Amino acid sequence: MTSGLRVAILAFLCTFSVWIARVPMTIRHGDTNYGSPLGGGLNARPFYSAKKPFAEILDKIEETLQEVDERPATEPFSRPLHAAQILEAVQQSLRHALTSPELANTREFYGPPGDPTVVLVDDGDVSWPAGLRLQLDGFRLKFGPANNVPSDQDHVLGIHLSKLDVAGPPRRIIWDGNIQLTMSNVGGGRNGMVIGSSMIWYVVTPVDGWVEVSFGGSLDP
Repeated sequence: MTSGLRVAILAFLCTFSVWIARVPMTIRHGDTNYGSPLGGGLNARPFYSAKKPFAEILDKIEETLQEVDERPATEPFSRPLHAAQILEAVQQSLRHALTSPELANTREFYGPPGDPTVVLVDDGDVSWPAGLRLQLDGFRLKFGPANNVPSDQDHVLGIHLSKLDVAGPPRRIIWDGNIQLTMSNVGGGRNGMVIGSSMIWYVVTPVDGWVEVSFGGSLDP
C-alpha cells in the first residue's frame, strides 16, 4: 500500500472516529457497500467507538491495513497491454467517473452542478497517456495544473490520474485497482471553499485482445 494512501486512510478514520461510531462509513467496492473497513456490511456495528482508548483504535486500524498488505502478490498478465489498450482503459475509467450516477454527488461537491468544466490535472506524478480524447458529451475537458483557478472565481472539478499499473490484476480486494482517479477541487472559492478528495478505482481485464474496465470502488471522506 502506498504511503500516501495509508496516511489518508489513517487520518480519515482517526479524525472521525467519534462520528463513525454513530454513522457507518460508506465504502463502495463495485456493487457492494461496506459499513466499515473491518467488514460486516452496512448493518454491522463499526469497531470504532469513542469509549475505546485512542491507541487501541490506531492499533486495530494498522492491523487491518497490514492484513490487506500481506495478501499474496498476483501474477502478471500473460501478455503485457499495449499502448492502445492502456489508453482505452484510462478513457473508459474517465468516462465512468464523469457519467456514473453513483458518483454524481462527488462530482457536484468538487465542481458546482451545471458547470461542464473539468480539469485533467497534468502536473502530478502519473502522466495521462498520449492521445487521450477530450471530447465527452456534456463536459468541457482540458488539461491544467492542480491549482489553476483564482480564488475570486467559482471552484472547478479536477481529476488526477493517481495510479496507472496494468502489469497484472490488482493485489487487494478493496482500496485498489489498476487505475486510480482522484477527484478534487482545483481552485476557486467564490461559491464556497472545497477541501479533500475522492479516490476512485478501476480494474482492467484483458479480453480477446482488448480490455474491459470495471468500477473497483471509491473512498470518499
